[in-house]
Amino acid sequence: MNTHSVRRQKHSEKYQVILRAAIKVFAGRGFSTRPWYISRIEDRNGNVIKRFDYSVNRKEAINEITAYKMVRMMQGTVDIG
Repeated sequence: MNTHSVRRQKHSEKYQVILRAAIKVFAGRGFSTRPWYISRIEDRNGNVIKRFDYSVNRKEAINEITAYKMVRMMQGTVDIG
């Protein structure tokens, strides 16, 4: 793979992350959250050692009503075509 292809792939991956974050606002009823990859840490017996709180990373990005309308419009394209 040449340098140009690697650069293009990295740009594509970054674009996908940005796009997912933008769409996630609608599903989150207007709230934007930073992605988390770990929600809890458990020991080998399944006992939870540490939980991570998602709510501290939330901020309102758009109005909840607007988010609801966008979700309904997107659902219409899936249901109806």
